[in-house]
Amino acid sequence: MPQPDSYSSGLSANLDTEIGKAIVELGLATKTEVEFCKEQQKQSSDPNQRSLADVLIEHNFITVNQAKRIRIKLEEPRSQIPGYRLLEKCGKGAMATVYRAKQESLDRIVAIKVSKIEFSERFEREARAVASSQQSPILRSGRL
Repeated sequence: MPQPDSYSSGLSANLDTEIGKAIVELGLATKTEVEFCKEQQKQSSDPNQRSLADVLIEHNFITVNQAKRIRIKLEEPRSQIPGYRLLEKCGKGAMATVYRAKQESLDRIVAIKVSKIEFSERFEREARAVASSQQSPILRSGRL
């Protein structure tokens, strides 16, 4: 059975937990199958080289297209932010995703940083530092 190129599905290793949950929730694989693939990933000579999605693809539990669809779904904001219309994703890092948005009440374009819940404290400190230096307004924080 040919092995897919590392990250052929476009999914990075730091999303493995979310990927596993989504795959089970969607009924694409069972929890046991996901756990089996996690073990296979750990036993590989360099477990950081292959994402969970790559291992699931390799063992024919999911397809490359399914993995791509899950990645796209995981990157979408989980909820809308009242008073703002998200226009486009500007960038994504390990801690957060930044969106270009329109603040409806003031009819202006703003940047919204949506942080992962585990980084919320660090984000709050960063927002206060930026706000106190008057570099640019942080209008609203959201959490995934």
